[in-house]
Amino acid sequence: MSTQLSAPGVYVEELPSGVRTIVGVPTSVTAFVGRCRRGESESTERPIEVSSWGEFVRRCGDVWAQSDLPTAVQQYFLAGGVRALIVRVVHAADTTVASFDLGGGLELQATSLGSWPNELVVRVEHPNPALGSVDPSTFHLSIGTGTGDDFVAAEVHRLVSVDPSSARNVQRVLRAKSSLLRATTDTAPRPAAIDYTTSSPGDDGSAPTNTEMEEALERLRLADVVNLICIPPYAASGGSPHPDVYTAAVAVAEELRSMVLVDPPDGWTSVADAASMSGVTSLAHRNVIMTYPAVRAPDPVQDGLERAYAPSAFMAGVISRSDGERGVWFSPAGMDAKLRGVTSLEQPLTEAEIGQLNQRGVNALVERGLAGPVVWGSRTAVGADTRASQWKYIAVRRLALYIEESLRRGLQWAVFEPNDAPLHAQIRMAVGGFMQQLFRDGAFAGSQVRDAYEVKCDAETTTPDDVARGIVNIIVRFAPLKPAEFVVLTFQQMAGQAGG
Repeated sequence: MSTQLSAPGVYVEELPSGVRTIVGVPTSVTAFVGRCRRGESESTERPIEVSSWGEFVRRCGDVWAQSDLPTAVQQYFLAGGVRALIVRVVHAADTTVASFDLGGGLELQATSLGSWPNELVVRVEHPNPALGSVDPSTFHLSIGTGTGDDFVAAEVHRLVSVDPSSARNVQRVLRAKSSLLRATTDTAPRPAAIDYTTSSPGDDGSAPTNTEMEEALERLRLADVVNLICIPPYAASGGSPHPDVYTAAVAVAEELRSMVLVDPPDGWTSVADAASMSGVTSLAHRNVIMTYPAVRAPDPVQDGLERAYAPSAFMAGVISRSDGERGVWFSPAGMDAKLRGVTSLEQPLTEAEIGQLNQRGVNALVERGLAGPVVWGSRTAVGADTRASQWKYIAVRRLALYIEESLRRGLQWAVFEPNDAPLHAQIRMAVGGFMQQLFRDGAFAGSQVRDAYEVKCDAETTTPDDVARGIVNIIVRFAPLKPAEFVVLTFQQMAGQAGG
């Protein structure tokens, strides 16, 4: 609206430039779905994000013999991962939150479901009156493990009070500073100075059902961005996830524009099983990455003794590291794609076996001399030569997902704008700027723009009928870089040349 002119003078108006910048989305946010020792109150309702192994331990507990998820998260960060989403699954039998009865109606409840509070001891101590005037409502509250002289405090909250008007009220202090317990009331008699323990029903040791895992996967839809999905073994006895769980993961991944990392099933005991995708042929999907064989790494639960692990967490770390160092358009494979933290592979592969897996869209993990274990394949699960899929390569598929999601988010401003030539021009400018930056970064094939990408949005793509129905059509084409899987060296001896 123009400025209302009344008095004579010079008036200044600032006009919008019409330039809209599209920012690329993150590319390596990895979701881990399964069981962990504990979690925050919302961890069973929506994904929580952690950016380091130390943060995971603080919020979800340490490594655990009953599930490989904590160890998988540790392996992911060791391998180069930077952001992880944790979706905690709690078996239906574990439905009661553990509590500590301090008497007089004062009860402390665990911050999340699980049997982990059974290991805790709550110690109450009264301030020493000899040190001066002491408020009779205050006490020292320590939360830790062990009894007597063996007590080790994990949290210490000094001079908390049962007086609801106190700034150090126990309910207020625990809510602000404790990751373990919450007080259920803000007023009660001061508890006795003793150690308190709990006996909660806890987890009955059973693995989650397929239905519980599928429901947990649905919670990924609440996350802002998900790029990779890992489902580590979630039973105390190990074992690969059921194909139905992976199928549910693929359905979620397709909607969220993410990739599912499928581990070798227990039934794969040979290269022939892997090459035929025995038992998981239904998972041959463009948003799936399969690897073989399993890997060996130190087990932190067993004092570092080496054992076999599913490779998905290490693979996710390699992808995350590759994205940060080179870009989502590079294949996370080759001599630089080292599996950090892996000591050896469950099965050495010959060149013929590597070729057999590669032709079926299963990525081989191999030993390469001093480089150690590396990823030696760059195909999606539809990468079999016989399929001739346009999504044969991981890098091509992930680049497409990156562009799709970035443009989907970056064009939200266009919704409800007048569907006419000015809008089409703004869209072309915004999308073209985004694609031009990718071109300069080397994401596309072709040495010139016209060979690398094309953005079209005009009266030709959006007809009057489309306008009448409220539709604006944008066509984006790009020429992806494809990996050099086969480097062919041709030699010929030059005969009949006279010597110098």
